[in-house]
Amino acid sequence: MHLTVLVFCFCLFIVRASGGDMRDKAFVMRVEEEDGSEEQDDNTDEDAGALVTTGARFSCNDLESGGFEDSGDEVDCSSAPYHLMEKRSLEKSILLELELEHHLKIQEEVRSKLSSLELCHQNEIQRTISAFARLQKYAESRKEIDRRLDVQFQRKIAEVLDKHLSMVQRDHGQKSQIVERRIRDDAAVEEAKREQSMKEEKVNQERTRKEAENSVSHATMVNSIGVKSELPGIKVFADSIALEAELRRRALHDQVSSNIYLSKEYSQYGRQIGKSIGKLTPTTDSVKARASELIEALDGQDCPHPIACRLFADKMISIVKSRNTKDKTFGPLAFACGYVMLLVTNQVPDAMDYLLAEFHKVCMYTVPKHLHALNAQARNSDYYRLIGYQEEVEKSQSTESYLVNVVAYVKLYAAMIQKSRACGIHMA
Repeated sequence: MHLTVLVFCFCLFIVRASGGDMRDKAFVMRVEEEDGSEEQDDNTDEDAGALVTTGARFSCNDLESGGFEDSGDEVDCSSAPYHLMEKRSLEKSILLELELEHHLKIQEEVRSKLSSLELCHQNEIQRTISAFARLQKYAESRKEIDRRLDVQFQRKIAEVLDKHLSMVQRDHGQKSQIVERRIRDDAAVEEAKREQSMKEEKVNQERTRKEAENSVSHATMVNSIGVKSELPGIKVFADSIALEAELRRRALHDQVSSNIYLSKEYSQYGRQIGKSIGKLTPTTDSVKARASELIEALDGQDCPHPIACRLFADKMISIVKSRNTKDKTFGPLAFACGYVMLLVTNQVPDAMDYLLAEFHKVCMYTVPKHLHALNAQARNSDYYRLIGYQEEVEKSQSTESYLVNVVAYVKLYAAMIQKSRACGIHMA
């Protein structure tokens, strides 16, 4: 019985493996008795033998093998054909069945793997399409954002440009107004200057007329009050007040003997003052330092006050002889000396009379006065001595040297007067 079932299953497998050629064909299976010793199945075997011997047929047309029609993994049985009536053992049949099951399992796994791969492939395609769509959407959104930003940036540029042009136009208008106002102011200033110059011209004309009248009367008065000179033939032109001041200062100056340099003590004191004056340079620091030293020397108790003042005046005026007055540096040095004399006389007022007496002694134009020789006989050595010529070795001073000294003394005197006027000090 078991053998019959096994043979039937095997026949079914052959039918499925044979393909579509065997689908519509009927086949006849004859079963012969192989084991006559089995007594318990005698009736069954006899019935089966009768069925086979009589040639009974059954059809397998109703068996469907669609699962194997479209598959490419059909079993190839051509290499080892099986005969239905071939005698096989049970072990081989079981092995064959297991092999068939294994083959079907592999087919199912392959089919499942293919299905999963196809599904993964479809999913990947869908994801790719979705990603591409998102990418396109993102690109479009970025383009839109860039377009909006560009429009916004262009708008800002237009606003800034408009603001800048407005500022430039406003600045230009303001500058134009300033220029116009300046032109009007300049025109007004020029008009005021012109009117002022016209007024000044009228005033100057009036002043010139009055000065001309006064000069005539003053010349007449000076000629009438001309001072008699010590020598005949010499006429002195000067103001009486200036001459009185000169006499007073010379008298004060002559109270101190000219022999003070013979005293060793006074001579050393004079060298100290001369040393301080010799270190003077035309700088503010040097002027202040030398003035402080000289003020301290004049206020000291080492020397009587009149002698100290005369030594100071002699050393200060002698700078003209000790320096090269033709040098360009003498001008700044003269103003520095004038500043020092002003600072010293502010603290020691008595020193001013000695300075002026020394100036009158070396240059009569600081009085001011002028000596005029009435004839040629009056132009002798005494006349030249009175007007300021210095005695040199065995001869009189040359006119060129005399004029150089006069210029230097007047420059030094003018520097002192200018500084005193700048500081508000007026000398009698």
